[in-house]
Amino acid sequence: MESTEQQKKTDKVKRSKIYPRYNLEQALSFARTTDELGGDRVAKATIAGQINMPTNSSAFLGRVSCAKQFGLIEVDDGKVSITPRTRRILNEVSPKNKGSALAEAFSEPALYSALIEKFSGRNLPSPTTLANILMNDPEFGIEKNACVAAAAGFLQSAQFAGASQNGMLVVVETVESPTTQGDDVNGGNSSLSSLGNRSLPGRSTPHSPIYQHNPSTEFILEFAGGIRLIIPKTTASSEAITDGELKAARKELKEFAEKYLTEKEEKTD
Repeated sequence: MESTEQQKKTDKVKRSKIYPRYNLEQALSFARTTDELGGDRVAKATIAGQINMPTNSSAFLGRVSCAKQFGLIEVDDGKVSITPRTRRILNEVSPKNKGSALAEAFSEPALYSALIEKFSGRNLPSPTTLANILMNDPEFGIEKNACVAAAAGFLQSAQFAGASQNGMLVVVETVESPTTQGDDVNGGNSSLSSLGNRSLPGRSTPHSPIYQHNPSTEFILEFAGGIRLIIPKTTASSEAITDGELKAARKELKEFAEKYLTEKEEKTD
């Protein structure tokens, strides 16, 4: 009997999702240090020396893994390079485009993507409640000794990425645009955030009207193909979104964009 129970625990550990041990802000700090050291094929030992950590320490290896999970660095043959996403976050002049890159990074880890799918448009749970969900929900199965840190990291990262608004997880459901700088109507990179839907092929529409979203008075959901759903922020609309009233509409809009807009654009490439 004891052996069976031990096997169950072992199986649960095997099913656990990999999660970032550090939050997005900490991962970006690691990527920024790499950038300051040249940004391209920087030796791990050089970075470790800069932040006063042994290269084989758990803290250093955890930071490398974390930055990779957020898509901020790439590691090849022991050399670390920052990604285009990191360059957009660190060097982007436009707050909108910088925010989009942060949103993409926030959605990148597998665990975070699953949590975004679960809580998008809903009030975020407390750290304790989220930790219990991560540990007890078979979809996540995070180990007991890791669930508190995993929950805290997600909530802190949501706040840093601007996805936590008044306690609600507000995600912009768009895709990363392949357009290059200069194609956007604002003269900059028109890449959009890809929360919860990174694999959907599509792009923003550079000829669509410019709209300045006011996050204090509006919710905005953006989809592939230039579709935007703008909702005035009221007590009633906030409660409705929290209750999942838009879930079916969001699903239909995503399917519509994928079927009729992104495919059409791909054919013109």
